[in-house]
Amino acid sequence: MKILFVGQNLQQGGVQIALVNTLKELVKQQHTIDLFLFGTGDYASEVPPEVNFYQGTKGLQLVATPYHKLAQKKNSFDYWYRLGLTMAVRIKNPHRFYADLFKRQKMFGGYDVAISYFTDIPHGYFNQGTNQYVADFVEARQKIAWIHNDPFEGHFEVDHCRRVYGNFDRIICVSEACAVKFRQFLPEYAGKIGTVYNFFPLEEILEKAQSIKSAMQIPLDTPLIKLVTVARIDNQQKRLDRILEVGKKLIENKVTNFHWEIIGEGPDLKSNQEQIQLAGLERFIVYRGSQLNPYPAIAQSDLFVLTSQYEGYPMVVNEALILGVPVVTTPYAAAAEQVESGCNGIITKMDIEDLYQQLKRLLEDPAKIQQLKNYIQKHPLTNQMAMEQLDIVLEKKG
Repeated sequence: MKILFVGQNLQQGGVQIALVNTLKELVKQQHTIDLFLFGTGDYASEVPPEVNFYQGTKGLQLVATPYHKLAQKKNSFDYWYRLGLTMAVRIKNPHRFYADLFKRQKMFGGYDVAISYFTDIPHGYFNQGTNQYVADFVEARQKIAWIHNDPFEGHFEVDHCRRVYGNFDRIICVSEACAVKFRQFLPEYAGKIGTVYNFFPLEEILEKAQSIKSAMQIPLDTPLIKLVTVARIDNQQKRLDRILEVGKKLIENKVTNFHWEIIGEGPDLKSNQEQIQLAGLERFIVYRGSQLNPYPAIAQSDLFVLTSQYEGYPMVVNEALILGVPVVTTPYAAAAEQVESGCNGIITKMDIEDLYQQLKRLLEDPAKIQQLKNYIQKHPLTNQMAMEQLDIVLEKKG
């Protein structure tokens, strides 16, 4: 089967990791895989060599590069070119703007399946285009759009989505909870909405966790309980601002036996670091910034904590479980599909108080953490369900 994936970039992020993992799994199945990315990014080196990798023109590359990366080079040609593109997209509109860029791009055709892998919604100007490209500039027997978020929590626009997803044969969500929400969101498309869970390179994750380069920044023999969060540093969705409030409450109530590291980059990194320093909590909570390989830090932790307001099917939750680390998470829509609360982790309520109470209970009774770890060891994760779901979507069976 000949398959084309279209994406924006391979910068650090859960969707990008999910894409790479899916490519790794599909090349094992002897498919012919093409990948067209508008830009590139840190994870480009992770793309399997069997995949035919195509990159966008200079304009598309800059559109797909996060602005904060270019803002560090304000005297460069790329920065000013991007500034010109910013003006152009506002003068035209995103659809016409991207159409003009795509006309200068290589045309793709002759595919059994073409997949727009990035959730493509009209927020801002430069996070669009993958759906448009697959719908209007690719020839394929079947066209699929991939959805990575809850449409209600993500504030998808109904009229826009109705127009866009009408161009696709299938709409694939990364969790059943997300699929249920999308059927409610666009009931007229319910018949073409399905679920495919994210894939995980199990052996590779375990191997990368053995690296000594990205480990926790405290001695392993410390008596402190080690917490870790890996996420894009974005307070709107990921709600990492909750960490500061939970940390304050723990310290105020004499719970001080923890060290909490946050790994990732994003628009709120500097602000969050400053807030931790102003609160005098830098001895307990540390923002480490970006790490290409966060697995050693996760593996050396006692608990993984996710604070998001909403998610589709966060990769990092399963990655923590693969590494034997229990997860404490807010109740995003698919939380119960990944975490068995009380068994391999805890699903809290969607508020700071309950997140604090659940962490306090575990920090005051480490034996409960060990019980969660023991359960994980007895119930390892596999990719079997995801592969069965994908086989059906690709019409290998069913």
